[in-house]
Amino acid sequence: MFSLYMLPLTLACILGIAAALAFNVSQGLRENLIVHWVYLVVLVGLLMVFAGARHAALEGPGLALHVPSIVFGLGVACLFNIVALAYTADRLLRAAVTFLTSDSSLTVRKSYDRAEGAESRGDFETAARLYREAIAEDPDDREARRRLARVLLEAGRPDIAAEELARLLEMCTGERERCSAAMRLAEVRADKLQDPAGARRLYEMILSEYPDGECADHARARLAGMRQS
Repeated sequence: MFSLYMLPLTLACILGIAAALAFNVSQGLRENLIVHWVYLVVLVGLLMVFAGARHAALEGPGLALHVPSIVFGLGVACLFNIVALAYTADRLLRAAVTFLTSDSSLTVRKSYDRAEGAESRGDFETAARLYREAIAEDPDDREARRRLARVLLEAGRPDIAAEELARLLEMCTGERERCSAAMRLAEVRADKLQDPAGARRLYEMILSEYPDGECADHARARLAGMRQS
């Protein structure tokens, strides 16, 4: 009976150590939301199996006398998982903040209908003005700034578009948004502004910050292409 409840507890402790090491070594894993959810599900499952098996293994009076040993075992498992849980809590909190403050959130979604209408008519000057008005109302509106940069590129103003993309890059904190802004800015510098050195610095920045990230391979490919040309 010993193994029935000690095995899941032991596995939970090993999971905590392994997850902590993995999150500490790999930024890609640390930023991968799915990995954190899988880790939590597995951990909770192991703890539930331990609690059930421990309760079944004990004989005598009711559950009240079994609670201290179960709580002690859960405490030990949590102690071994404290570092990994801290990484997971940080990632989930940032994901929640990003969702609640992003344009895709239904509670804060903004309408860019007029600007989009101007874009569809090819009136990029009006669209740019409307996006600038949105930014003036909310300087932290990353979506408006992203759209403004796109419109400026369509209007043949890559220099100003690069300035807006640089500001957007400074505002972004999450890996996906930051990589997207950096990659777009690098492409503008390389293809529109004939500034390969500036583009190279951005690709190198991506590889430095997110060596195992989603856009790392793209950045490496672009750097390799620039070295060959």
